[in-house]
Amino acid sequence: MSDLVTGPAPYARRDATVMDATADALGVWLGTQAKDRSGIWRDLAVRHRPTEVPTHHRPVLGYAAHRGIAVPGLERLVTQIGELEAGAPMAEQRITDLSKALR
Repeated sequence: MSDLVTGPAPYARRDATVMDATADALGVWLGTQAKDRSGIWRDLAVRHRPTEVPTHHRPVLGYAAHRGIAVPGLERLVTQIGELEAGAPMAEQRITDLSKALR
């Protein structure tokens, strides 16, 4: 992935072609990794335990609200992770819903 633009820069541009290419490249790279379940996904799907996401991001949401900054994607992401922590099923529709919150 060294030749890819990493981090939030491709998404900050809000160019759908760049965002899609970046996500596709990340998916290809992740497919080469030996460990196929890690991080938040592993916490939710394998270990069935809460993640650190709400703890880390609720202050950011509060700051954004206080400053009048709309962050619908982050709000939806934190909500979805909370739903998954509560036992809601994982489904591709969640990605579609999250994508809609980013537009």
